[in-house]
Amino acid sequence: MKKLILQKVSLFVLVVAVMLTGVLGIAGCTDSEKVIRDGIARDFESIKNPDSEDYASLVSSLGQLNSFNIDVNDFIKSWLAGFDYKIINIKVDGDSATVDLVIEAKQVGPIMSTWLKEVQAMQSDPDSAITSVDEYYKKAGESLMRLVDGASTTSVEVTISCQRDGNTWGFSPSAEREVINAMTGKMS
Repeated sequence: MKKLILQKVSLFVLVVAVMLTGVLGIAGCTDSEKVIRDGIARDFESIKNPDSEDYASLVSSLGQLNSFNIDVNDFIKSWLAGFDYKIINIKVDGDSATVDLVIEAKQVGPIMSTWLKEVQAMQSDPDSAITSVDEYYKKAGESLMRLVDGASTTSVEVTISCQRDGNTWGFSPSAEREVINAMTGKMS
């Protein structure tokens, strides 16, 4: 059972990371700084908006949380509570640009680390009254939601790089990693 829980946790973190990288993208126009600023604002605002396609895509991708008796909408709403961003500076130099921003988010990595420890303790508790796998998953889900609901946001300053290809600006792979790290934090 422990291996199955670890697989589900790993899959969950991977899905979140993939969804965050899928959010980033910037279309082309002549005022590079404005295009980059508008692209970042559009993409991050879509994460905050439960009516957006990106938000709906994130919800639909996390169906595996159902086995933990977690409503995916409730989970995402709790995780993104307090999410915000602020663009500090954009510096364009030819076909390259850097963007300094602050991302405020509940970091899912530390939440998942704590949750995994709780789940392992639950599983190894000889006095546990849990008698079935379904009951175990339900308790694990309650633990996860308690941790997400109780988590506070963390402000992370990141500098991301962008590249222009023709008339289109896009984020570098390292920029995507920076945003993912800011939103997920580290699992210990």
